[in-house]
Amino acid sequence: MQRRELREYVLSHQDDEDALRIYMDRLRSESGIIRHQGGVTTDDLLANA
Repeated sequence: MQRRELREYVLSHQDDEDALRIYMDRLRSESGIIRHQGGVTTDDLLANA
């Protein structure tokens, strides 16, 4: 399954923890993916609401 298809599956089957884990592992292993370092604050969440 391609990453895009897996993402769509994970979004439509949010109770499938195994699929989420596989998707996250795939993201971590791909090059070119920008990873956020640090946490998200309440202000960050409110600014993007």
